[in-house]
Amino acid sequence: MPADVRYSHVIILGAGVSGTATAALLQIKFGIHDVRIFERYGEPGGVWQVNKYPGCGVDIPISLYSYSFEQRSHWSKAWVERDEILAYYQSIFYKYGLQYRTTFSTEAVVCRFDQTTSLWHVYTRKAVQPEHDARKDHTPEPVSDDMGVYDHHVCRILVNAVGGLSEPNKCNIPGVQDFKGPIFHSARWNTNVDLSDKVTKESSWSEMDAAVHRFSRDLRLKSST
Repeated sequence: MPADVRYSHVIILGAGVSGTATAALLQIKFGIHDVRIFERYGEPGGVWQVNKYPGCGVDIPISLYSYSFEQRSHWSKAWVERDEILAYYQSIFYKYGLQYRTTFSTEAVVCRFDQTTSLWHVYTRKAVQPEHDARKDHTPEPVSDDMGVYDHHVCRILVNAVGGLSEPNKCNIPGVQDFKGPIFHSARWNTNVDLSDKVTKESSWSEMDAAVHRFSRDLRLKSST
């Protein structure tokens, strides 16, 4: 194998909830440590690391979010908030030494399976972190036809653990480009925007209504309609 091609027995895409569990269980059940994880962001935690909006937390008892192989009994309450569950997932990540097997701020752009060798070829690049402004086009940079511009990795087993909530829906509201104020998705919460003394307009989605009521007090909103 060429010197510039890096081989790992297992490659996992994503260091979130499923990626962390997969890597940990490979150690526990099969003794497999030759694992390389590629994580788009600068730290583990997946959806719980990305989502930072006020009131973010579980919508079912935390015991159902816990790993079967790493149960906890000292939660602060049944429905914990984001920081507590993120700390739990990250503690498991570091407990199994996954930080030494993870390349952060990196994303896979092409994954190809070679049927003649039964190996996966994974091409990666430095990840571009998403912007807060929901009006901007977040379409990923086009993939080059020249694979030589990317880092080349090879593995026997490839695990896609990017999750179903890694990308927020695009804002396609008519006239959105004409709005002069800040626009951002809850999954790309902009902590630099001061929402105190503001008026909110809620959707008819019951879970969003509950979320707005939950954090409106902390943000000192003027009113909610």
